[in-house]
Amino acid sequence: MSRSLPSRDLAIREAVTVPSFDREPALATRQSWIAVYLPNLAFDVFRSRATDGPAVVVEPMHGQVYVVATNRSARSCGIVPGVKLNAAFALAASLRVFERSIRRERASLESLSAWAERLTSTVSLSPPDAVLLEVAGSVRLFGSLAAIKHKLGEELARRGWTRRLTIARPSAQVGFSW
Repeated sequence: MSRSLPSRDLAIREAVTVPSFDREPALATRQSWIAVYLPNLAFDVFRSRATDGPAVVVEPMHGQVYVVATNRSARSCGIVPGVKLNAAFALAASLRVFERSIRRERASLESLSAWAERLTSTVSLSPPDAVLLEVAGSVRLFGSLAAIKHKLGEELARRGWTRRLTIARPSAQVGFSW
């Protein structure tokens, strides 16, 4: 709805129409985001070198070495992220240990981001373990949001990464709904 305002110019005595903005811009209401969360990325970047036995990724913090990621075998031995390395060895003597590589994790996120540009042009890294995709414009191209999610899931499965996908759409009532 627009309203008329008198002109402030003394030479012109006509009304100027000014549009009103009662609602959010249309672009914001059409956005749809897929968040790809990679909760075990610190371990997944070493998957090709890991064995079937217990394996962990560690990182030094405050003068101690802590486990930051584990494989299924290590979890079955009771080893969880946050445990000191010495305690992890007490739970599994044949433990295989990898030092965390932030560089590899970043390269993996960048690789996934580059691949995701096949699905959408709006891809954003959210280090250390997530990638965000704005896919509203891609829905018409791929047919549905489910089709995009399926293609993304196939690629993540091919890479062998532990993952969680979440879809968010803005709502006029509550902001983003997840």
